[in-house]
Amino acid sequence: NSLDKKLRSGSSSYYVEACLSCSVFCLIGGKVTFSSYIKDYITDTHVIDLHDKSLALAMLWFAITVGRLLGLFDQINIESKGQLYNHLYLWLTFGALGMGLLLIFQQNPIAFWFGIIFYGIGNGPCVGYCYDVNNRITVPSEFGMAIVMFGLNLGASLVPYLTALAWDDSGSALWLPIITFATMVLPIAFVRLTKLFQKDEIGFMYAMGPDSTGKKP
Repeated sequence: NSLDKKLRSGSSSYYVEACLSCSVFCLIGGKVTFSSYIKDYITDTHVIDLHDKSLALAMLWFAITVGRLLGLFDQINIESKGQLYNHLYLWLTFGALGMGLLLIFQQNPIAFWFGIIFYGIGNGPCVGYCYDVNNRITVPSEFGMAIVMFGLNLGASLVPYLTALAWDDSGSALWLPIITFATMVLPIAFVRLTKLFQKDEIGFMYAMGPDSTGKKP
C-alpha cells in the first residue's frame, strides 16, 4: 500500500539523519568545549574574578540542567511537527544569544554571567529535540541512529580539539565564544534542511501502521 511505499522510499536514503548528525555534532561539541575551557577563558580574559571560575562552571551546568528540564516539559506538550521545529529554533536562538553577549560585551562580568546562563538553558534541551525530529520523520533503523550517534561522538572530541588549536595558534581566547556561538547557529540551518528531505511524519506512521481498514493513522 501507499504507506509501505513511503516507508521503503524513506528508508533508502539517510539525508535527514545526516543533517541531524551535523546538528548534534555542533551541539555536543559546543557544550563539551565550553564547559572544558571556561576556566581557561576566565583566566585569559579576567572577565570575572578568578576565584569564581568554579562557580562559573557550576552555573553553566546548572543552566544546562534547567534547560533540559524545561525542554522536557515543553516536549510533552508539543502537538505537531511544526511546533517541534519552531520550539527547537527558539532554544537554539536563545543559546546563541548567550554567546553573543560574550562576544559583544567582552569585558562585562554581568554580560558574562547572563551569557553562560542563556547558553546553558538554550543548549540544554536541543539534542533531545533533534532526537524527537529524527523519531518523527524517519523510519527507525539501527544504521540511521548510528549516523546520528556518530555525529554526537565525533563532535565531543573534534570541536574541543579544533578550538584549542585555534586558541593556541592565535593566542586569542575569543575563539571559545566564537566557535560556541557557531555551534548554536549552524544547527538551525541543518535542522531546516531536514524539511527538504522529508516533510511527512513517517516515523509515527511506521510506529502505528495502517488501521484495520488499511487507512493511515
